Amino acid sequence: MRGGGIPAIIFSHLFDVIDMLPIQLKHNLQTHEIDKKIGLEQFNVCGIDKNECILLVEGNHVTGKTANIAVELIREKFGNDVKIIYVSLTRDYTYRNSVNNICYTTWAMTTNETKKLSEKECKELNINYNLVSVYPWENIEEELKELNE
Repeated sequence: MRGGGIPAIIFSHLFDVIDMLPIQLKHNLQTHEIDKKIGLEQFNVCGIDKNECILLVEGNHVTGKTANIAVELIREKFGNDVKIIYVSLTRDYTYRNSVNNICYTTWAMTTNETKKLSEKECKELNINYNLVSVYPWENIEEELKELNE
């Protein structure tokens, strides 16, 4: 419902998917924990068919902590046998494979937002060393404030 909301809606139209379950997780600057704003407990969904899977969408994947929490919420709701595909628009190279218990993952662009890679490594990997992802649908002032703290 934050960074992944807009791309998730675009995917839903592309794949002709009607059912969407919003999850909203937010990094808390005071506690440095992830707060659950919207979980799945309020939705009366019994389960999904064996041939179906859940597409988990995020805008900017930095460490994967929120995605792992979202995967846990999905598994709590639908069980451990549910198939989860996880996609993001951007993904920090160092943490590109940090999400567990999914059957497939992909992303559109790799970043170095955690600055774990050197400028030389970024050049070799064709990653923009200075790029910070802020999407047009996000609150730019809020995102920049978080980055600078």
